[in-house]
Amino acid sequence: QADGRIVAVLDLEIGHIGDPMMDLAAWRMRDTIVGYGEFPALYARYEELTGTTVDLEAVMRHHFMFTLTNQLALGQAVRHPGVDTDLMTNMQWCYETNLFATEALAELLDVELPTIIEPTAAPGRASTAVEHLAEVLRSLSVGDGAVDDEFLRYRLRALFREARHAARAIEVGDRVSEDDLDDLHRLLGHRPADWATGEAELEAFVLADAGSGAHDEQLLQLFHARNLRAHRLLGPGSAMATHLPIQTFR
Repeated sequence: QADGRIVAVLDLEIGHIGDPMMDLAAWRMRDTIVGYGEFPALYARYEELTGTTVDLEAVMRHHFMFTLTNQLALGQAVRHPGVDTDLMTNMQWCYETNLFATEALAELLDVELPTIIEPTAAPGRASTAVEHLAEVLRSLSVGDGAVDDEFLRYRLRALFREARHAARAIEVGDRVSEDDLDDLHRLLGHRPADWATGEAELEAFVLADAGSGAHDEQLLQLFHARNLRAHRLLGPGSAMATHLPIQTFR
């Protein structure tokens, strides 16, 4: 506001009345799509206007908490989507912000994060059918052949993106699962029989370790690698599969 008049409105969405450092952290994740400028300059301006020193350690911790909000809010919709769920939008939000989470925690704990070997794409027996399905859905949702109904176009476009995800899962899904199991072998000391068994054993390991946190650094590195691989499943050549890291604190 200026001179008692509103001059701009920003939807902070998860801002609240409470710790100002929490409000300063809430919108950091939007920087990758909004582009606020340099955060140190913004925080310096905040200090100038309010006379309050920005507690970066508190902002970092609040920021990490906010990176978990999509997975906590939308995880169930990704695991068990309803008929009206825009699955790929929810999945992209979760996969992207899950990477924000491991990156934020690594900065807090001063842990070096791993990279991954890019999975090699290999067509499967269902590739032709799924890729054809994607192309038909695309033709019905964009361009000259698109249907007239705006909502139906949106639904068809969402299903096109889902078909692209399925095509990508056929191409690299087995490789991603094998690499995840390799990581679990190093963590658990044995290789789970399959992906589903590995998920259950990893959950049990995390819960057993929660009291001591003895394996926090190792788990952080493991989850970051898994997050990177999951991101590769969003779709071949898709903007959805492009990770945009947030500005770091240091």
